[in-house]
Amino acid sequence: MKSKDIVYTLGYIALFCIALYFVFGLLKISGQGLSSMGLEGDIIEGMSDKKKEKALDKLDKIIEKKKKK
Repeated sequence: MKSKDIVYTLGYIALFCIALYFVFGLLKISGQGLSSMGLEGDIIEGMSDKKKEKALDKLDKIIEKKKKK
């Protein structure tokens, strides 16, 4: 191999490693990285604050019914 080809190959490998670091290191795919970028509250996909409150109210009612029995 020519030295120019070796340098190009090492460059491509370095870019690939940086891309993997960005995807797995900064974003953490699970959303922890995104939530630390300034979004407040928990990130639950597809759940707004109203839906969250409604679900909590339902759970509270179920808990109260179980306590009465």
